[in-house]
Amino acid sequence: VGTVHYSYEIVCTSKRGELGVLSTPGTAPLAGMVSADDGLYPTVEDEIRAAFTPDGGRVAVGPYSATGNNSVGPFLIRTDHALSLLWERDLTGLAFDEIHDVRVARNGDLLLSGSTSLGGTAGETLITRMDSEGNLLWEQVLPGVPAASVHALCDAEEDGVQILALLPASDGTYTPSVYTLDRFSNFRWSVELPRTLTNEGWGIYPGADDVSMVYCGATDTQPIRYRLHGDGTIAYND
Repeated sequence: VGTVHYSYEIVCTSKRGELGVLSTPGTAPLAGMVSADDGLYPTVEDEIRAAFTPDGGRVAVGPYSATGNNSVGPFLIRTDHALSLLWERDLTGLAFDEIHDVRVARNGDLLLSGSTSLGGTAGETLITRMDSEGNLLWEQVLPGVPAASVHALCDAEEDGVQILALLPASDGTYTPSVYTLDRFSNFRWSVELPRTLTNEGWGIYPGADDVSMVYCGATDTQPIRYRLHGDGTIAYND
């Protein structure tokens, strides 16, 4: 394992939808590679996922795939508001087969989602929570939930996590499903929302007073929004 120096060019999104660009020198762990110029290095724009931090900095995770021939080992970086690199973590010790997304909780913790074979079935969802310094707090498999169906995640009350998946049905529709874990990664509840014709444009974010919002903003359908109480019951939809 070695390191290679290069520049990150990352398009960042926050839970509120703002856009930003991160461009900063850094280092990334390597697995079986000598140079970033040998044609084997993943396309940065396609492989790295990033989000804003509460202090205006950025956190980014990549590459998208941690497996396969000549792949780069997964890594996590953190910058300040001026996009100066603060630290980097090697994530090869985690149980991910692929890392799909990263989000920042309101308390600064980092939420990662992706696929794993840890539970014995390939492609299941793995959720990982880290503290603001990139130290592992816990990992949890969502049995029976394909990682490819997970569209968003956010923090929940009392340092929990909520995961939004769009589960495909045989008739071509999708079932929006929300899964909630507590601060110790234990399952609290799950709820299925009415089926939808699209799996595009869906998201979830925490609201006030133990309420979360699930929404669909796809351009090819009417906007959909559900307001969920802390126990999973639907407050309203519009």
